[in-house]
Amino acid sequence: MLTRVSVAFGSAEEAQAFVSQQTAAWRDCAGRPLSLKVADQQVNWTANPPTVSTGVDVVARLQEGARGFCCARGLATASNVVADVVTCGDDGAAAADQAAEIVNMIVDKIP
Repeated sequence: MLTRVSVAFGSAEEAQAFVSQQTAAWRDCAGRPLSLKVADQQVNWTANPPTVSTGVDVVARLQEGARGFCCARGLATASNVVADVVTCGDDGAAAADQAAEIVNMIVDKIP
């Protein structure tokens, strides 16, 4: 699974502030249970502390009872644009590396 979003902010400073705020929020959630409702079914996750992979802020979350299924979200800025990517799979490290790789491919194309 892959989700990509790029958002333009009014300035490079606003874009970087958004990434910094998100990373701080991720730190606050690390180790805590996260619950989401998907089609009337509750899905539980545990978030890892954020890391940096090839210059990209990344947080991975592990789905409880899913035999290692993990999603990783990567964020980075270029100018006033934030690239936001989520990848999922059975290998958390690979999902995090893939999210960072895709984010870098996006931001490398932004002047």
